[in-house]
Amino acid sequence: PVLIADAKYKLLEDERKGHSDLYQMLAYCTAEGIDHGVLIYPKWEQGGESTVQVWNSPIVISRLAVDLGGSIADVRDDVFRLANWLRTSTLQSATAVV
Repeated sequence: PVLIADAKYKLLEDERKGHSDLYQMLAYCTAEGIDHGVLIYPKWEQGGESTVQVWNSPIVISRLAVDLGGSIADVRDDVFRLANWLRTSTLQSATAVV
């Protein structure tokens, strides 16, 4: 594998919350020897997407959001956007490994 993803069905009040999720993903990545972890959350009004570079480590953890508040077509489009992001990230990671 080139990345590990974990979908969470909970809202974060802001980007400083969710430290336990970051530590959990760090443990997953360390145990599997993977440099990229992805946490996926439902999108909330003031929330956004971010990336955390773990100090003294090659591990990067991305926080992504999927908007579940729209129509079925809107949700589908956002899931496709997420899938494209994951595919692009996976291809970049696989190329870097080769």
